[in-house]
Amino acid sequence: MDPPPTGENPDSNVKSELADIEIYSPGVRRALSTGNDTARVVPGEVPEKITLSHHTQSKSESRLDEEIYETGAEHNEVVRGHIRRLSAQFAELCSVARGAQVRFMKNRDISLLDIMVESTLKALHLPLPRHARRRVLTLNLATSLNLRSRFVKNMQDSERSVVYYKASLSQYQAGDPERPAMLTFVGEAIQNIYRGHGGIHSSYLEDAINFHREVVLLQPLDNPVRARTSYNLGSCLQMRYMLKGNASDLNEAIQYLREVEVLWVPGHNNRGPLLQTLTRALELQYGQQRKLSALELEEIIKYYKEELQLYTTGIMHVSADTLLSLIQKVATSLFELFKKQQNLSHLQEATKYFREIISMMNPGHQSEPQMLTTLGGCLQHQYDLKGGAQDSDSDLEEAIQCHLKALNVWQSEIHHNKWAVLLNLGVCLEERYVNLNQLQDLEDAIKSLKEALQIVPIYQHERLSILHHLGTCHNKRYILQYQIQDLEQAIQYLKEVQALYSEDHPHDSQKSLTLHSLGSCLLLQYEQDGQIQRVKDVIGFVQEELNLPLKTSDKISALQLLSDCFSALFVANSDSEFLEQSLTEAIIYLKDTIASHSYDDDYHKAVFLNHLTRFLCYKGNLEEADSFSREVIEVLAHQLSGGNFYHVINDIAGTLNQLYQRTDKFQYLEEAILYQKEVVSSYQSGNPSRPGALYNLSVYLIQLTQEQSRLQDLTEAINCLEEVLILLPIKDHTRLRALEGLAFCLDMKMYQFPYASGKLSSSEIITGYYQEALNYQPPGNPRRPQTLSNLGTHLYHCIDSASPRQQNIQRVDRCIQYFEEALQLMSPSYVQDMTILAGCFHLRYILKGDIYDINRAFQLATKAIQHTPSDHPSLARRWELLALIRQGVSKRAEDLLIPSYKNIDPNRLFQQAAKHPLASVKDRFMAAFSWFFSALLSGQLESSLAAYETYIELFDQWLLIKAPSMRYRHVIISGVPQEIAFDAAACAIEAGDIIKAVEYLEQGRTLLWSHLEHYHAPFELLHEADPALANELKVCGYQLESSAISKHLSNSPPLSMDHEVYKYREISERWNALVSQVRQLDGFTKFLKAPAFSVLQQACFNGPVIVINMSSRHCDAIIIQKDSDPTLVPLTGTHLDDIANLVTRLSCALNSGPGGSAWIIGVLRSLWDDIVEPVVQKLQELKVPLRSRIWWCPTSNLGLLPIHAAGPYRRNRLNLPDMYISSYTSSLSALLKANTIFGREKLSSPYLPRVLMIAQPETPAQVKIPSVLDELERVQQTVPSLDTLFGEKATHEAVVSALRAHSWVHFSCHGVQQIDDPFKSCLKLHDRPLNVLDIIEARLPHAEFAFLSACHTATGDKKTPDEKIHLAAGLQFAGFRSVIGTMYAMADIDGPQVAEAVYKHLFRRVGNEISEGDILVDYRDAAEALNIATRALRDSGVPVGRWINFIHIGA
Repeated sequence: MDPPPTGENPDSNVKSELADIEIYSPGVRRALSTGNDTARVVPGEVPEKITLSHHTQSKSESRLDEEIYETGAEHNEVVRGHIRRLSAQFAELCSVARGAQVRFMKNRDISLLDIMVESTLKALHLPLPRHARRRVLTLNLATSLNLRSRFVKNMQDSERSVVYYKASLSQYQAGDPERPAMLTFVGEAIQNIYRGHGGIHSSYLEDAINFHREVVLLQPLDNPVRARTSYNLGSCLQMRYMLKGNASDLNEAIQYLREVEVLWVPGHNNRGPLLQTLTRALELQYGQQRKLSALELEEIIKYYKEELQLYTTGIMHVSADTLLSLIQKVATSLFELFKKQQNLSHLQEATKYFREIISMMNPGHQSEPQMLTTLGGCLQHQYDLKGGAQDSDSDLEEAIQCHLKALNVWQSEIHHNKWAVLLNLGVCLEERYVNLNQLQDLEDAIKSLKEALQIVPIYQHERLSILHHLGTCHNKRYILQYQIQDLEQAIQYLKEVQALYSEDHPHDSQKSLTLHSLGSCLLLQYEQDGQIQRVKDVIGFVQEELNLPLKTSDKISALQLLSDCFSALFVANSDSEFLEQSLTEAIIYLKDTIASHSYDDDYHKAVFLNHLTRFLCYKGNLEEADSFSREVIEVLAHQLSGGNFYHVINDIAGTLNQLYQRTDKFQYLEEAILYQKEVVSSYQSGNPSRPGALYNLSVYLIQLTQEQSRLQDLTEAINCLEEVLILLPIKDHTRLRALEGLAFCLDMKMYQFPYASGKLSSSEIITGYYQEALNYQPPGNPRRPQTLSNLGTHLYHCIDSASPRQQNIQRVDRCIQYFEEALQLMSPSYVQDMTILAGCFHLRYILKGDIYDINRAFQLATKAIQHTPSDHPSLARRWELLALIRQGVSKRAEDLLIPSYKNIDPNRLFQQAAKHPLASVKDRFMAAFSWFFSALLSGQLESSLAAYETYIELFDQWLLIKAPSMRYRHVIISGVPQEIAFDAAACAIEAGDIIKAVEYLEQGRTLLWSHLEHYHAPFELLHEADPALANELKVCGYQLESSAISKHLSNSPPLSMDHEVYKYREISERWNALVSQVRQLDGFTKFLKAPAFSVLQQACFNGPVIVINMSSRHCDAIIIQKDSDPTLVPLTGTHLDDIANLVTRLSCALNSGPGGSAWIIGVLRSLWDDIVEPVVQKLQELKVPLRSRIWWCPTSNLGLLPIHAAGPYRRNRLNLPDMYISSYTSSLSALLKANTIFGREKLSSPYLPRVLMIAQPETPAQVKIPSVLDELERVQQTVPSLDTLFGEKATHEAVVSALRAHSWVHFSCHGVQQIDDPFKSCLKLHDRPLNVLDIIEARLPHAEFAFLSACHTATGDKKTPDEKIHLAAGLQFAGFRSVIGTMYAMADIDGPQVAEAVYKHLFRRVGNEISEGDILVDYRDAAEALNIATRALRDSGVPVGRWINFIHIGA
C-alpha cells in the first residue's frame, strides 16, 4: 500500500494493516490468528541457548537434523525427546510472538514489534525444518518486519521482510489457494522498499508490479484480495509512469484504480487513500491531454469533493496547506467545467470555493493575489452570464475589487501575471462604464490596459486582447466626447490586432470580435470624413468575419454592421456594381444559413429573415423581400417573447420602413409604426435602448406626416424627439440626429400647419437647432450635408409671397449657399440635394429673372437625372422637376437658354414620370396632374386628355392604397385639387367629344360612393360563369366595405393599431387580384371599370339629366336623354368666380333673417339668367314637356346652390318650379341605381307600404321642437299604415332595427351637419346620434322612400362638394331610391305642412279606383309631391329661404 500522506497518523494504518489479515484465505487466516500446533508447549522445556540467527547454528546440529529426517531415526526415543523439547520451545516462542502482537494491537508499543521479530526469528531457527508451523511462522516474521520497517523507518527490516515473504511464498506452489495472498504480501513489501529508497531502485518496482499482476490474474473481480491488489498494482503502475513516462502505464493504472473505486464504496476504510491515488492519476493523465472533456471534469470533481468531505468531517486528517490545495483543485476544476458547459451553477460553486480559499489564507499568503485574480475572473464570467440581471452589478463590483487588491499586493514588483490582472481590471472597468456611463471608469480602463500593454511579453497571446480592448475603450470615449484622436487611436490598436491575427492566428476565435470592432470604428470614421472606401473596407472585414466559425449572436452582430454599410452605400448612391456584388454574396449567405437551420432558435431565425428582407430590398428584389417580411412577421407573431422579442421588432420595423421607401406601399409604413410603438412602450424610462427606439419612431412619424399631413402625427414625432434630447448626453450621435429631426419637425409644423393651436416655434429657434447640430458636424462629417440641406429647406419654406421681394431674394440666396456647400461635401453622385438646389435656382430665377439661375437650375436637374438609375423610383420626381423648370421659362428668356435646355419638352417629361413603372403611385399621379395642365397650357388637347385618364386611374389606386376608411379617403380628397375633372371635361368638349366629357365627370366625382358601390357589384352573372370566384369576390367586397365604413378608423390614418386595419391591405390586394381574374373571363373584360356613356344614359329613363360642368376654361350644361346624343348648352355668361360669389351671398342672406329674402331672390335670378334659363330653353327645343321631371347634376360649388328654385321672379314670368319638377342626383350612376327595378315594382299594383315615423320632440341636451307633435298628428291622419318610434322609444338600436323592416321612413327630429367631418353628420335620436356611417352600415334591403324633416340633411361639403357626403346621400346609398332632404336649417313650423302635402299626394290613390297597370302608391311620385308642397308653401307667403330649402334626390 501507499505510505500515509505527510502528517498522517501511522497508527491508523497499523490497524488497517493488521485487520487486512482477516481478508486472506481461510488457511492463512487460521495460521496467522492462532499460533497453536498439534504439539503442546511444555513450560520449562525451552532450550537454554537459543541462537538468534540461523547463521550461528552449529554445523553438527544442522547435520543432526538432516540425519534424523533422512534416516527416519525419529522413532528413536532420544530423537523423539529432542524433537519434543524443540517443539515445546518452538510453541513457547510462537506464543510470545503472538502475545506481543496482541498487546501491540492495543497500545502500539514499538518495543513489542522487537519482541515479535526476535521471538519469531528464534522459533524459525530451531532445528524443526519440517514443522508444519514454519511456513506460517516465516510469514509472521515477514509481516512483523514489514510492520516494524514502516513504524521505525528501517529499510533493513523492509528488505528482510521481502526475503521472508519470498521464503514463505516458495512454500505456496502454483494452484495453491493461499498463493495469491502471499503474492500480495510480497508485492506490498517490495513496493514499500521501493518507496523507502526514494524510488531509485526500479527493480523493486518491477518486482512489485509482477507480483501484483500475478495476483490480479489469479483472482476473480469479486475477490477481496483482487481489490487490494488492483489498488496496489494501480499505484505501482502510476509510480512507473512517473519514473519512465510511459502513457500506457498511466492508462492501465487508472483502469485498475477505477475498478477498485467501484468495490471500495464510500465508507470503506481505504476509500480515502484510494481517492488520493486515483485523483493524482487522473491529474497526471489530464496533464497529458491538456484539455479535459466535460465528462472527465465532472468525474474528477466528484472525487475531489468526496475526498474533501473526508477531510472536513474528520475521517481523514491533513495539513492546512493540503486542504487548501484540494479546495483549489475543486474550484479550478469547476471553473474549467463552466468554460465547457456555460452552466451558471458550476461558476457560482467555483466562486464559492475561491472565496473560501481566500478566507482561509493568512494575510500576506503568497498565493492570495493569484486567488484574488482567479476569483475576479469567475465573477467577470458570472456577470457576463447573468446578462444584466438584478444582482449582476454586484458581481462586477466584487471582480473589480478583487483585481485592485491583487494589484495592491503586486504594486512594488513586476509579477509574471500582473499584466493579466491589469487586463481583467480594464475589461471590468470598461463594462462598468457601459452600465453607469461614468467617464472615470473609461479613463481608468484605458490606463490599466495601457500599463498591461507595457509589461505583457511580446509573444503572449493575450497581448491581442489588450490591444483589442484598448481599441474598444478609445472608441467608446470617442462616442462620448467626439475627440477624433480617440477614434484614430482605436483604429490604430484594432488594425494592429487585425494584422497579428492575419499573420499568426488566422482562425482564432477572438478574431471576429476584432474585425467587428474595427469595422464599427471605420464606419464611424466614414461618418466623419465621408470616404466611401472605408465602407467598402468594413464590408470586406464583415465578409471575412462571416467566414469564421461564429456563434449565432456574433453572426447577427456582423450582419447588422453589414446592413449599416449597405445603407450607407445605398444612400450615397455610390459604386452600384460593388454594392450589387456584396448584396448578392450576403443574400446567398443568409439563404444558406436559413435553409441549413444554422441558428439557435426562432429569435435568431427572425433576425436572419429580417436581414435577408432588408438586403433584398436594397438589391431591388421587392417581391421577394415582401415575401420574407411576411415570414418574419409570422415568426414574430407566434414564437417570440421577452427582451429579444422587442429587439427584433425594432429591426423589422426598420426593414418595413425601408420597403415603404422603395415601394411607397403605405401598408409597410403603417406596420413599421405599429411595431415601433410596441417597442417604445416596452422600453420604459431608464432602458438604454429607449432613446434609439424613440428616434426611430419619430422618423417614421415624420414620413407619415409627409404623406398624410396630420398634425397629431407630427406632434407625436416632436414629443419623441424632445424626450430623446432629455435622455441623451449633448454629443451623443443619436441626440444630434434628434436635434436635427426636431428642427425639421418644427419647420414642417410652421409651414404646413401655420394655424395649428399650441406653441409654434419661430424661424430663429429652428435655425438655432440646425446651427447647433452643425457645430458638432465639422466638414467631412457625412451628416453635415444633410443638416445643411435641411437648413436650406427650412429657409426655403420661409420664403413667403407676402414678404418683400428683396427679403425673399436674401432667403433664397442663403438656401443656395447651404445647398451648394452640402453638394461640395457629398459624393458627386448624390442627387437628392442636387434636385432641391435646382429648385432653389429656379425660384431665384422667378424672383430675379437672372438667366444664369435658370441655366444653373437646368444643369443641376439634368445632372440629377443622369446620376439616377433608370429603375430608381425617384427618377419620376426628377423628370417632373426638370419639366416644371422648363415650363417656368418665359418666352422672352427662351432665346437666352443653352440650346439643349431650350429643346426640353415638359409634356414628354411629365408623361415619362407618370408612366414610370417603379415610381410610387403618388409620384405618378402628381406627375400626371402636372402633365395635364402643362398640356392645357401648350394647347395639346389630345395629350391633356391622355394625362387626365392616366391621372384618374392612378389617383383612384393611390386613394385605395393609402386609406381603408371612407372618412380618411375624404380627408385625402379634400387636399387634392378638384378642378382637374372639370377642366378635363372642358377639354373633351373643346375636342368635340361630349360623351367623353360626361364619362370624365362621372369618373372624377363621387369617388367615395363609387368605391363602396364596387363592393356591392352585381355578382349574379359572374356566379353563373365562375361560382367560386364570385363567392370569394363577394366575401372580399364585404370585408372591404366593413373597413371602409368602420367608425373607429375615423378620419385619421389607419394607426389605431387594430389588426383589421392591416388586414384591409391584404384583402384589398386580394380584391384587385380577383378583379383581374374576372376580367380574364369571356364577357367580363369591363367588370367594375368606369361605365361607358351608353350605360350611364339608361339613368335618364324617366327624364333628362342636366350635368353642369363648372370649369375655369368655360362652363357648360350637358342635357342627357335616354334615346339621343347628349346636347351641349354653353353657359357663356357663367364663371367660377361668379358661382363662388353666389354661394357667399346666399350664406349671408340665409343668416340675415327675413330681411335676407331679397338677397336670396337675387341669387335665384342670377342662377336663372346664367345657367337655368339657357338650359330650359334647350329643353323646350328638345320638346321636353312642361311639368315633367328633370334631374340636375351640378359640379363644384354650384351644388351648394338651389338650382331647383331658380327663376326670374318677376310678374307674369314662370319660375323653374312652375315649369319642371326638379330632382338632384350626385351622379348618373347613383340615379341609374335608384331607377333599377327591384322587388315590389314587379308585384301587382295594390301595394300599400307601411311608413315608419321617428318623432323626437325632446332630445336630451337639444332644443325642444314643438312642431314635431303637430307633424306626427298630420302624418298619422294622412298615411294609412304608420308605425311610430316616439321620444324615448326612438333609440339608436330600435331605429336601425325598424329601418330594416320598413321600406318608407319619415324622420322628424334634429339634424346636425359636421363641417369638419361630414361622416359625423347625424340625426339626433333619444340615446345617441344616427350618423352617416350608421346609415351606410345598416344595409336596408327594402328601402324605397325617406323623408328627412330635419335641418341640414342634404347640405353639401364646401371642401369636397362633388363627393356629396350628407345624410340624404347616405340613405340613398343604403338603398332608399327617393329621398327628401333639406339644404339648410329648416323652420320647425314648415315640417308639418310640407309633410302633410307630400303624403297627401303620395297616398292620393288610396281608397280610389285605379287603372290597370297603375301603382297604388309609388315612391317615384315624391319629387312631384314635394314640388306641389313647396309651391303651396311659397304661395302661402312664407319667406323664400324657407321653401327653397326642401329638395328631392333620386328616382
